[in-house]
Amino acid sequence: MDGYEQEQDGPPDVAKILEDGKMELLGAYCLGDEECTDYAWAIFSDALAMTVDPHGALLWIGKQYADLGFFADSAEALAELCARFTDPDAKRLLAEVIWWRDNAYRIPWIPPAGDGSRYDRMMDFIDPTAPKTNKTIREARNENQKERIAPYRPIIDPQLAELLSASLSEQSEKPSSTLVDWGFLDLDDGQPGEPTDWVKKRAGTFAGDPEIVEHLLSSYRWARQIQPPSIPPRYDPNEPPFDPGEWLD
Repeated sequence: MDGYEQEQDGPPDVAKILEDGKMELLGAYCLGDEECTDYAWAIFSDALAMTVDPHGALLWIGKQYADLGFFADSAEALAELCARFTDPDAKRLLAEVIWWRDNAYRIPWIPPAGDGSRYDRMMDFIDPTAPKTNKTIREARNENQKERIAPYRPIIDPQLAELLSASLSEQSEKPSSTLVDWGFLDLDDGQPGEPTDWVKKRAGTFAGDPEIVEHLLSSYRWARQIQPPSIPPRYDPNEPPFDPGEWLD
């Protein structure tokens, strides 16, 4: 679907709008700027309203979300596609992103959201002159970008905003505890450490070949020991267990 802009026969600016949305997603992925995902969906919605190929556009959008790990958003786009069109490949991709959405805890390289302090501390080890998190995000939101995304800023009716504020509890919601203990990130010095259990196990299978063992220990010297969760979390406690057969014949 990377060639969607060449394949679709609609107005030539639809492909440009889709690319604008993709750039916002990259901002969210690379900078951790969640506000970019709001802009991305507004831009994608405009493209869907204009395109003469909604099937191709939805599949392209769903794939962009999935490629960058936004599995819940990808599931939304692909579910809309499957509800409107018959596409076995889209159903297969939908089943996959739903599984990843509900099992995101299995991706150990995605820690819980933070304030950027971990990134800043690690950059102090790597390059003390590198811009800090807040400065990087500010630079990304330059005047040209603000002008480009200005039409997509959400506008909430004042009465609705007042009603919403009145309905919210004044007590701050306590963050739920994560099943994986990411505390080691706050103490990590960014230097090679003790090989993890899985690296030791893999090296043990090649104990008779010191060259391979040395290569494994060198390749994964920055791996960190992370204990797996004891109880897999559910994306929605009210949602029934995922059944692949529901989506796949």
